[in-house]
Amino acid sequence: MHLENMQRENLMANGTCTRIYPMNAMQWEMYEEWSEDPAMTQYNLTVCVDVPRDKCSSERMRSACQAVLDAQRYLHIHLLMGPDGVPQVCEDTAMPATVHFCQMSDEEWEQGKDSLIRPFDLFSEPCGRLHVVSTPTKTIVGVQLHHMFFDGLSVKAAFNNIEDALHGRPVFDQGDLAAEFNEAEVASYASEAYQHSKEVYMQKFGGDDLVFADFCHQTDDPFGHCICVRPHIDCGPIDEGCKRLGVNFAIIFNAAYALALGHMSGRRQVVFFTTHHGRTDRRLTDRVYGNFLTSLPVAIDICPEQSVAELIQQTKSALFCSMRHRIYPVRHLLRDLDVDLDDDGTELSVQGPFIYEYLLVDGISYESYHIEPDKTLEHAMTIIILREDGYEIAVDGSSALYTEQQLAELARLTGEYAQKIAKTENEASTIGRLR
Repeated sequence: MHLENMQRENLMANGTCTRIYPMNAMQWEMYEEWSEDPAMTQYNLTVCVDVPRDKCSSERMRSACQAVLDAQRYLHIHLLMGPDGVPQVCEDTAMPATVHFCQMSDEEWEQGKDSLIRPFDLFSEPCGRLHVVSTPTKTIVGVQLHHMFFDGLSVKAAFNNIEDALHGRPVFDQGDLAAEFNEAEVASYASEAYQHSKEVYMQKFGGDDLVFADFCHQTDDPFGHCICVRPHIDCGPIDEGCKRLGVNFAIIFNAAYALALGHMSGRRQVVFFTTHHGRTDRRLTDRVYGNFLTSLPVAIDICPEQSVAELIQQTKSALFCSMRHRIYPVRHLLRDLDVDLDDDGTELSVQGPFIYEYLLVDGISYESYHIEPDKTLEHAMTIIILREDGYEIAVDGSSALYTEQQLAELARLTGEYAQKIAKTENEASTIGRLR
């Protein structure tokens, strides 16, 4: 009997259920990086919320988190090696998942909360963890998910699930939704639409002189500690500029990022990656887990004589072209171009307020904070986060590839160019005048 069928029947016989399906392109990329060094924590998504202890006891929080783990099969997700030696994705309630609980002083938490992050064993443990930490003054709940299976909205889904359990509401059961989307993507690789998109991408990005823009220094060991910079800029001028230019802030920041990357890399044509949040399907609510992000390649020509209006239009066209052809994954593009996956350049992600994480406890909202990964080989990853009081330009990268000064300069330039584009009164003004 096929191993997968045996495992499924055994699990069913034990009163549990499982779903086994192939990895998609993004998951293969992450798996290959993890295989290179399983100690990496680059893909740990770790978000915490502190609640005053008199507002929520650790026992109540712990009970709610366990109810979420018991209800959501997807939180028991891990890899399973198939009989042909090819890893598969397995949603598996037979693999036990319990809340990680500890007690410590407030000082111990502040000094040692980074130790919460530890590598995931993708084959031997659930790749979603819920933590509860009890101190004399607060109850801390931590959500830690592996990016191979979860996206940013999955973190919010976890907090929404915890909130429901805290208040006695049923935890949303997503069933096979994530598996169905994963299987549909893998099936699309044999479609005519995939082949057409491949031809478009290869024609657009396959030139001999096309280089994925970066400014890192090469090293024999690209793994290093995560460097993070987090400048904030005022949202007022950019929001006004969006209204005047008739675009959203994602367009302005992609254009600004292209200018900043051109400055840092010394290139007049920059190719980088941007992310598309693939939760447009109405079934993917803010209580559904999965990784629905798609990396999209974007090519922008930077000409000092080009007008701001032309830059905006070029950016829109490049983004929409990539979105139309996202059925052909970036990992496949790099593979077919024979580009080393470890040298694939920089990435930009623009996130709206819908990914804003918080926990509502008895009518009071408590904001979240991220604990940064430790070991990473990440090339410069820039995330534009819309906060209540402005935009946060979060830039991460490996210490083996960049200096903190380099990443801070990229963040500063991205913010300054975004403000300059937004404040341009005359759209015919040239890009050269922005510098």
